[in-house]
Amino acid sequence: MVKSVLDADPTAWAFNAGDLTHKGTALELQNGYDPSWGAFRERTLFTLGNHDRYTDLTAAPYYEYTGAERYYARTLGSWRIYVLNSENPSLGGASPTVQTAWLKADIPKYSSTHHIMAMWHYPLFSNVCAHAGKEMTWPGKVGPWWQVLQDNGAEFVISGHVHRWERFARMIRTGLRTGAASQKGMRQFVAGGGGGNPYGVLSRHPNCQNVTVARGVARFDLYRDHYEWRFTDTDGVVWDKGSQLCRKVLVA
Repeated sequence: MVKSVLDADPTAWAFNAGDLTHKGTALELQNGYDPSWGAFRERTLFTLGNHDRYTDLTAAPYYEYTGAERYYARTLGSWRIYVLNSENPSLGGASPTVQTAWLKADIPKYSSTHHIMAMWHYPLFSNVCAHAGKEMTWPGKVGPWWQVLQDNGAEFVISGHVHRWERFARMIRTGLRTGAASQKGMRQFVAGGGGGNPYGVLSRHPNCQNVTVARGVARFDLYRDHYEWRFTDTDGVVWDKGSQLCRKVLVA
C-alpha cells in the first residue's frame, strides 16, 4: 500500500513518528526495518523515539542509519513541516529551549506563505492507556512547542509513542496537561500503530474524536487549502478518515 503510493507520486514522503525498532540496535535496523520501510529511507521524515536509544543512549545506530538531524524542518509544497526531538534533547545541542527558540525564529519566515504542521514522538494529549494506567504523555517537554505552534496558526501535530491511532479535535493548550476544544487550536494525531502490540484504553479524553486499537498505517494528504487523513489497518480496513479546511488563506 505504502509502496504503491510512493511509486506513483514522486512528491510523496513517508514518515515515522519514532521507535523504528524495539531496542534501537544496528542489527534490528538492518534485519527488521530496512527490508520493508528501508526502501523509502531517502523519502522519510524520521522522528527519534525512546526505543531508538534503548540500547545506546546516544541513539548512534539510529542516526547512522537514518542520517537524520537532531531536529529540522522540510518544506513540502505549500506546507512547512517541523520535526522536533522530544527524546534526547540534551544531546547534539538539541535542548527543549534551543528547539523552542529555533521554532520561534523560523516559523515567521513561512507563516504567511505556508501552512504549518509538526511532528515529534511524545504526544501532548492522549487517552488513558491500559498498558501504563495513565496518559503516556510528556507535557513538560513538548508543551512549549505546542504553544509556539498554536500562537503561529499551525494546523496539526503528529506524535507516536502510544501504540494505537488517536485523533483529537482542534485544541488550545490551557495548562500543563490540559487543553480545550477550540477552532483556534490544532489537531493532534497519534500515529503509533506501526509494529508493537496495540495498547488498549482505560478512559477516553473528552476531545478525542477517534481511537483505534490496531496496527496500521496513517496517510496524510496536504493541499493548499486543506488536509486529509486516513488510518488503515494491516488488513486494509479503513478505521478513520476525514478532511479539514485550513484556517488561513495563503499569500500567493
